[in-house]
Amino acid sequence: MASKVKQVKLAKSEARKQVQLQQVASGKPHFRFEKIDRNGKFAFDLSRSDFKAGLFLDKMMMYSCMTWVDISKQTHDRGKSKHHYLDNVERLSKDARDRLKAIDLEDMAGDLFSFAFTNMLRIVGLRLDDNFYVLWYDPNHEVYPVKR
Repeated sequence: MASKVKQVKLAKSEARKQVQLQQVASGKPHFRFEKIDRNGKFAFDLSRSDFKAGLFLDKMMMYSCMTWVDISKQTHDRGKSKHHYLDNVERLSKDARDRLKAIDLEDMAGDLFSFAFTNMLRIVGLRLDDNFYVLWYDPNHEVYPVKR
């Protein structure tokens, strides 16, 4: 169970998301790379054998030309949004929770946002206003697993 401090931080994070949706809905994402996690299972490492650099660059260029509203309207085959906040911290994989702790970002877990690049590949980071801080490369949809 989360401590009271973590609960307050997550509540503030949720409030910040609501403000972001209202204030910067027409803004375009600014992709930032200074928080990239280069260690662990979801390391953002260009030398990974499963890293698809061309796909990553294509998608980042495409999304940088779209507004957050346009991005949020994209859906996958089940009609749900492809890109979303990972708003249930309890559903994060143990590896993801461990990495958040290791990189001292546990208190920002409520700001985690996922871009679906393919049916499986996700790029996970922190969405703060129009800034998206890339954290992880998740080629097998394991940061925030979905039960089917």
